[in-house]
Amino acid sequence: MILYHEYPFMLVEHVVFNKFMRACTPHWERISRATAKNLCIATYESEKKKLKTLLSRVHKVNITTDMWTSCQQISYMVVTCHFIDSDWNLNRRVLNFCNIPPPHNGRIISDALHKCFRDWGIDNKIGSITVDNASANDSALRLLRMFLI
Repeated sequence: MILYHEYPFMLVEHVVFNKFMRACTPHWERISRATAKNLCIATYESEKKKLKTLLSRVHKVNITTDMWTSCQQISYMVVTCHFIDSDWNLNRRVLNFCNIPPPHNGRIISDALHKCFRDWGIDNKIGSITVDNASANDSALRLLRMFLI
């Protein structure tokens, strides 16, 4: 529930939450926010391992990426991977959602994308990369091309 709804970890320490959980699951035992965080991280690592295994069996992937600035003036980049699995199903997975501090030039964008591709083991499987029309993306893709060829 915490991961699905993006609730804060402190929810597990709330009295009403624990009453609700005991009503739903009689054997519920209260946990700390630290335990909730550790369980969420373990779930993330487990799911990441499964996705890496799936991506290792895929021949080509296609990437979409976008950047934007939040109302708090924090810049984010998302990297999404699109691929066809062995059953011919179209899949898409977010590989990275990260803060990219200014300046947003081609080198910084290229480095962030290349690191993401290496981390996921897909740097030799890129079929296409779709970006918006920001001028920094043109230079980022020119630089990234040198890493990927």
